[in-house]
Amino acid sequence: MRITRHTDYGLRVLMYLSLHSGRVNIKDIAEAYNISRNHLMKVVHHLQLLGYVLTVRGKGGGITLNGKPEDILVGKVARDLESDIPLLECFSGQDCCKITEECQLKNAFAYAQDQFYDCLNQYSIARLVHGDKQIQELIQLTAVH
Repeated sequence: MRITRHTDYGLRVLMYLSLHSGRVNIKDIAEAYNISRNHLMKVVHHLQLLGYVLTVRGKGGGITLNGKPEDILVGKVARDLESDIPLLECFSGQDCCKITEECQLKNAFAYAQDQFYDCLNQYSIARLVHGDKQIQELIQLTAVH
């Protein structure tokens, strides 16, 4: 199982937002993690479409978390952000293999995938950052500058 950079950045955005009570701009998040602002804009847009963040355009605008960090589960976020990428070719619904009808490999991988996300759901965004003062300090460094 591999998580894409898109999901990695999405989780980082949620972690950052969970430490800030007001609106935050993409520039601050990009600087905090030293990642591309343009790529973050796509990630934030996807998070907004999924309902994880609220965005306000224009002067005084920015991004805020849509909900409590303790209610946002890492596995759900990862599953939502990775939903368009099938784990195996046969998961895509296309008839790609002669044995798809009887193959148990897809069942084994489907079970493993479900277990992976269930394991991640033991962690909320709050749990990732709120108990660790060092993480909090590192993520908030650019907010102070």
